[in-house]
Amino acid sequence: MEKTYTETDILGSIRKINHAIAKKSKLAISKSGLTLPQLSVMQELLREGPMTASELSNSVSISISTLTGVVNRLEMKKMVKKNQSKRDRRSVVISITKKGEEKLDALPPLGFEDALGSLGSWDKEIFGPMVSKLASALETDGLAKKEDDGPVLVGTFDGDCGKVEIYRTDSLNSLEFFTTADDLARFIMDALHPYEDTFEDTLRGIYDAIGGDPRKGGFVVLAVQNRKVFGAVVMLETRMQGYIPDKCLLFVGVDKNNRSHGIGRKLIETAIEESGGDIFLHVEYANKGAQRLYERIGFVNRYAEMRYYRHSK
Repeated sequence: MEKTYTETDILGSIRKINHAIAKKSKLAISKSGLTLPQLSVMQELLREGPMTASELSNSVSISISTLTGVVNRLEMKKMVKKNQSKRDRRSVVISITKKGEEKLDALPPLGFEDALGSLGSWDKEIFGPMVSKLASALETDGLAKKEDDGPVLVGTFDGDCGKVEIYRTDSLNSLEFFTTADDLARFIMDALHPYEDTFEDTLRGIYDAIGGDPRKGGFVVLAVQNRKVFGAVVMLETRMQGYIPDKCLLFVGVDKNNRSHGIGRKLIETAIEESGGDIFLHVEYANKGAQRLYERIGFVNRYAEMRYYRHSK
């Protein structure tokens, strides 16, 4: 007797597929040095050929505002190029470059084609329409719709260095409008020297905040002038409200050439407003300047943090 599949069984299978895709995609990202949105755009251009921004946005389910930043970054890396459309000179088409093709060719195979190839023709005839119908149903419910998650302007600041815009980003997609996660990690490390964490730990903190893992969360606040990042705050959700504050101010960094202009204070105050909850942070005893700034903003030192390291550091 054939098994009757319940909604729980179906959701369980979807989770397994999602987990496999995430695992394989993470490997491709680490090997390529590109983000998942960048890889998705390049793969779609390789598969379908030159496309307008609108066509590409629909194909990869990325909003136009987010796609603009992704394509600009890829163009700077010479992975894609923009040309005037031969059919309509008013339009610009985006295409993958030879360098982009070589980058994709060098990636390890994800194995999805082999998995789908194991399905028989009859399975595909049933499976294809069912998956399409499920995706449409989720999209109708707003669960699978194209994200419009560009950076949100949450304030401006007029200082000695000129007008600075303050943006909140809640995803790697929106971060791409200004910088990459890797570049932001390096910026934070340079700004925090000599109190910086390792590159791996800094990058992991950014991914924990805005990487999209439903078990984690947070946001990033950026100080930007002429699309250049001058400062950044990474706020992480602890999900432990009642035990400790529900937000952790993980990193604060301001460009070394633009300090003493009030940018750091404005970033922290904006992050506090955006957090909507209690916040804690860690600061080394030797970093007296940071301690004084936090105290002026309103942080209090009521507890001494003590740690036990299994392996001495």
